[in-house]
Amino acid sequence: MNKPSSVTALLRSWWHGLRSGPRRTARPAGLGVDGLPHGVGRLPAGAPAALLVQDEACWQDWPPALVADLLAAGPVLALAAQAGDLDALLRMPALAQAHAAGRLRTWLLPPEAQAQLRRDGLGALAQELARNGLGPHTSLCVLDAHAMLAGATVAELQRLAGQWRRWSAARRRPVALLLPLHRAQAEGGNDLGAAVRAQAAFRHVAELGTLSGRPVLTLYRWDGGQGAVFDARYDLRRDGGRLCYDGSFSLGAQPVLADAPDQFAVHATRASVAGQRGVPAAWQIADSLAALEEAGRGAAGATVLIDAGVPEQFAAVAALVHRLRQTRPRSLKIIVRETEAKLRAHSEQALLRLGVTSVVYREVGFARLQKLIEDGRHLVYAGAIGSDCAQTLAACMPAAARGYQRPARFVQLAGDMLARTEAAGLSHCLVRLQLLPTVAHLDALRACRVQRDGDLVTADAQGLYVFLFACRESDLDLALSHLFTLPLGALFSSQAQDATAGGMALMLERLRGAAAHLPDYGPLLEPIAAPAPREAQPAAGAGGGAALLPVVVAVLEEAPHRGAAAVQVSARPIGRRPVREEVAA
Repeated sequence: MNKPSSVTALLRSWWHGLRSGPRRTARPAGLGVDGLPHGVGRLPAGAPAALLVQDEACWQDWPPALVADLLAAGPVLALAAQAGDLDALLRMPALAQAHAAGRLRTWLLPPEAQAQLRRDGLGALAQELARNGLGPHTSLCVLDAHAMLAGATVAELQRLAGQWRRWSAARRRPVALLLPLHRAQAEGGNDLGAAVRAQAAFRHVAELGTLSGRPVLTLYRWDGGQGAVFDARYDLRRDGGRLCYDGSFSLGAQPVLADAPDQFAVHATRASVAGQRGVPAAWQIADSLAALEEAGRGAAGATVLIDAGVPEQFAAVAALVHRLRQTRPRSLKIIVRETEAKLRAHSEQALLRLGVTSVVYREVGFARLQKLIEDGRHLVYAGAIGSDCAQTLAACMPAAARGYQRPARFVQLAGDMLARTEAAGLSHCLVRLQLLPTVAHLDALRACRVQRDGDLVTADAQGLYVFLFACRESDLDLALSHLFTLPLGALFSSQAQDATAGGMALMLERLRGAAAHLPDYGPLLEPIAAPAPREAQPAAGAGGGAALLPVVVAVLEEAPHRGAAAVQVSARPIGRRPVREEVAA
């Protein structure tokens, strides 16, 4: 029973096809980026595409290349929100020739007119284009469609996107709407909001941006040769005035490397594999950091293995890491391996902020290192990278001071380091050690051996303050045991510690208030040669050593309790498990 109706429908379709003539196959138009794989380098025909532009450098590159690719497929009408964008296009000789020949037409569509389209729909624009002879094979490129979407409600977005889709489907030619996000931000708008609106309104959305100084194309939703593509990121390079695919791409909202020509390659310094058996023959070994940088100049998805070396080499290693991360795709893996010395926590944090994928500790064997490299071949660096290597290092480095400081100087140095390293997320510890009644301040200070910059010591009326730079609270006991030449129990009766920003600030503020009344032990410590470790000597009664110390008035008093705002610290006898106590702020 269905057969006659099917035949009737087939005949009707055939008759309409004859009346309209043979349907021409639209010539595909490029996306303005050369060499993209998997068939994703074409604009959709018969559907609008929203193209987001992240910064001015990308804006200078993409619109001219996009219009040139559209012209290769047929005539083009370019609509611009401001005359300057059209002038920039026509400064390109090839585009100027196309304009003179009538193949490239340019119109102004100012922000006020775009806002009216958002409110009233595309009907008026479609009629105006038809009256002015917009041909059926002409592609449309809106150079700045930000005002068309800015401030749109959900209903307006849905209506506008639907009208663009229907109009594009009827013409079967590409329609590209460019959204310069950096302009919205410069004008006080929200570029993130513009990107979200575009992704909500259109089915085909791409974004050109910059990561580590290199152009990157992200296809949020797109059509490729094997079907739909989602959240695909392609590393690009600039070549002869055009954007070109650089050989590596990643997939996913949290990018994972999908393919790169050198994904399985490893470039290593000779010192990073020194003394190791079974180094793979395929690994490329460089004799110096400079040779390694040269070998990795064309790397895209390879792994670069660098030895941390001695502390004096750290600045050169950090600078190399930053240059590699700034000049190569984020799919490049950079591993720093401890070899001769252990990296301090702040040095490790600085390397991670400069672009290192991971730091491998000295205790990790070579077989385990190889497994880590194999398991990490899909990784893509996703962290933020500072544009200035020196500034990034400075934000993670301790003050160039160590050991005993007079109280006021101690407060200043510790406070500066807390403020400077806050953004880097470094953990520090501030400890107050209560002296045994039989131990003099000078004896305790002389038993203190500080070996690292940023680790500071001072004294108040009843004990010592110790600031340990980049020391986690879990490592505090071990760090203190290494700091003193005598057991802590032989010098101190208890300790109070804090590793929170607020708690350390409060302890420093209390010390600041008492500093004017506290003595400076520096002159008494400087002329004394470092003695060999010895047992603590108790004070010799009323006329003994304790009487030789200056009389110090204790000015640290209990502050009134502040309830929920109280600062949490640890106060405990030396050698016992920590017990959390609440000290009034």
